[in-house]
Amino acid sequence: MQRLGFGVIGCGSIGKHHLKQLKEIERAKVSAACDIDASTLEGFGELAGLPMESLYNDYRELLERDDVDAVVVCLPNRLHSSVTVEALEAGKHVLCEKPMAVNLKEAEKMVEAAEKTGRKLQVGLQNRFKGESQAQRTAFSMTLRTFLSL
Repeated sequence: MQRLGFGVIGCGSIGKHHLKQLKEIERAKVSAACDIDASTLEGFGELAGLPMESLYNDYRELLERDDVDAVVVCLPNRLHSSVTVEALEAGKHVLCEKPMAVNLKEAEKMVEAAEKTGRKLQVGLQNRFKGESQAQRTAFSMTLRTFLSL
């Protein structure tokens, strides 16, 4: 069975959540990680069981690795688009945390890069079917209906 190598870009709390999930997938392995904060990166590396040479402060170095087939982008929202596009152009599949981008133009760049490169792009919208999210949507819809009926 061939395993898919993942790189995690952004090793804070969301990155650690993805690490936990990736560890539970038999066909996935975390091959590398990147974060600009050295202590965050080191702690993540320990949790992931990664050697120091698999830890990066510059995501571009991580993207050069042949054993990274896909990346998980867990960065501040304003960086989602640019890092995702670079990863796709480097031949990596991408799981990008929500929101996809900060505006439509940036989101379109991401989709165009995925189409151009033939790589997969997935946006993490996993909370949309949770009870809390559904309740919030229902409450918003009711408020909107009330407002529109005035």
